[in-house]
Amino acid sequence: MVNEHSRETFNGENGERSQEFPSIQLDVLHAATNHFSDENKLGQGGFGPVYKGTLADGKEIAVKRLSETSSQGLVEFKNEIMLIAKLQHRNLVRLLGCCLEKNEKLLVYEFMPNKSLDVFLFDSKLAAQLDWQKRFNIIKGIARGILYLHEDSRLKIIHRDLKASNVLLDHEMNPKISDFGMARIFEDKNEANTNRVVGTYFGVLLLEIISGKKNNGFHHLEHGESLLTFAWKLWSKGEGMELIDQVLVPSCVASEVLKCIHIGLLCVQEDPADRPTMSSVIFMLASDSTRTLLCPSEPAFSVGRAIAKPTEPISDDGVFSVNERYWANIIGNYTANSAYERDLNSIFKEITSITKSNYGFYSNKVGEVNAMALCRAGLTFTFLVTFAISFDPYFLHSCANNIGNYTANSAYERDLNTIFKQITSITKSNYGFYSKKVGEVNAMALCRADVKLDVCTGCLNETISRVKLDCPNNKEAIGWSADCTLRYSNTNLSEKLEINPQTCLYNTGSTADEYFQLRLGELLSDLRNKAASGGALLKYAAGNSSLRASERLYALVQCTPDLSEGDCNHCLDKAATNGILRCCLKQRGCRVLSPSCNLRFETYPFVEAGAEFPPPPSPSGDRQKEEEEPNKSKRTPVLVASLSVIFGVAVVSISGFLIWKRRNNQDTEYREIQLLDLVEGRIDM
Repeated sequence: MVNEHSRETFNGENGERSQEFPSIQLDVLHAATNHFSDENKLGQGGFGPVYKGTLADGKEIAVKRLSETSSQGLVEFKNEIMLIAKLQHRNLVRLLGCCLEKNEKLLVYEFMPNKSLDVFLFDSKLAAQLDWQKRFNIIKGIARGILYLHEDSRLKIIHRDLKASNVLLDHEMNPKISDFGMARIFEDKNEANTNRVVGTYFGVLLLEIISGKKNNGFHHLEHGESLLTFAWKLWSKGEGMELIDQVLVPSCVASEVLKCIHIGLLCVQEDPADRPTMSSVIFMLASDSTRTLLCPSEPAFSVGRAIAKPTEPISDDGVFSVNERYWANIIGNYTANSAYERDLNSIFKEITSITKSNYGFYSNKVGEVNAMALCRAGLTFTFLVTFAISFDPYFLHSCANNIGNYTANSAYERDLNTIFKQITSITKSNYGFYSKKVGEVNAMALCRADVKLDVCTGCLNETISRVKLDCPNNKEAIGWSADCTLRYSNTNLSEKLEINPQTCLYNTGSTADEYFQLRLGELLSDLRNKAASGGALLKYAAGNSSLRASERLYALVQCTPDLSEGDCNHCLDKAATNGILRCCLKQRGCRVLSPSCNLRFETYPFVEAGAEFPPPPSPSGDRQKEEEEPNKSKRTPVLVASLSVIFGVAVVSISGFLIWKRRNNQDTEYREIQLLDLVEGRIDM
């Protein structure tokens, strides 16, 4: 059927020659997908939604409707599509054609009836359909496809998003890699030349296939380990078979399983120079022996982001950007099996067991560990699970290294683990705020107020896992995710205003004009006053206002509810002066985060529609008196005119993912690192 549609001549690579490529008419795709109806929607990818379609002759297709985030011209877009279409391999999803009509950019692929690998791999019922032989064939097929992209195709494409959901399965469960060239369409011009692509994600995927567990959602209950460190410890003790998915026990070949674990661990080593090339991986998979394989070193604690060191010292006001560690080398680290680690694990488990929303804010202390968590509200459980499985692209952390470290099996570690258990076991919403103390550990958790309880606890569970990976053994740390904030320390956190460290995320899209800034200033000023005047359980406000034409501006602000009204006002004021003004002035999208408060605004609705908040108890007693103190209230007024200049930002959604960059004027190396942060997985083998 595709051949019956019009064919368009696209310029070939380097303009040297032209070649025909099927250009499918828009009305044909409308008919095939029932006008892109929700019933035909297969899923939402990072570059846009995907729909199932059936052509008039009965042929099934998958149509990717690209978002408008590609700013390429039509000719350049056609050239890139032509290049991608030339990639032909049995382990790559085949591109059948495209449609470029009425501002639509549609890519038509062959339809994969068994959906994606993650559908089977991480489902307790469907996993049994993938016996060991099928999984081993899938591993080898993925390796062959990646080798072709890296070395055999003239494009030398680096797949920056290799994960189970991007591996599709045909009728016979043969793997076919999808989304291999999307970065070219979305103007990642350094894709083939960057020297910063990490080689971890084939190894991660390999270990996920063997274990049936998601790396990014894995949290070993006893030791708080990631899947990678858990696998390495089992392998190093000669207990590698303990990692295997139990449904594989009847069908597995032990020598093949152990060989794959060995290869996977070689691929996730911290030093890229130690990782094997993909051609070496193919050779090792085909070999009958593991005797000649090198011994892998222990994997890095974190494999989600490239970490950059700032080229300039951080300013006194504490503003920093993505992945810059304000507390690094200041607070100190804890040691393995120390009391601090145990207390931290306790807090993590407690926060991730929360069953009561508490308006999204949670605070706790166990031993020396103090923690806070703040969730964003209003997401469905399904979205939360998806969010938790793939490392939150909005996750930020700060490790306080001047406080010291806890040692393994210490009282601090036990108390921290106790707090983690308490927080992750919460069954009462408590308006999203939780404060705990066990021994020396203090912890706070704060969820965004419109987040449902299950979303909040899931966010906190993921945040705990991430903080433990990124700040191992630190007695004090903070982690910010899209829907929650978690803090822990060996010092008191309750009713204590903490403005630093402060960080921001913003989009590189269009800039805001003076009218936008004026409306934003008015909206945020109103929301700030509403949030600060909230009770002792909830200091949160969200709203929207009109811009030009049909465009609207959406925003929210939130403080930890243990703050006084004056402190909440002051914290949000600093979020503007130290955050927006210095980080993202005149941008149309921004999130400013600090330990005690945060603010966000967008040009699209991001708060769950219809979210309801039970009326919190009215402030009373000493708490009310404190909030009414005149000296405190003197700190609250902030002129709207000032805010209109300060708040110049909105986060622009790009069909499920955002491109965040640092404000700092940093060199090309920095920009490459930010480009890597665009995706959740990347590989260069």
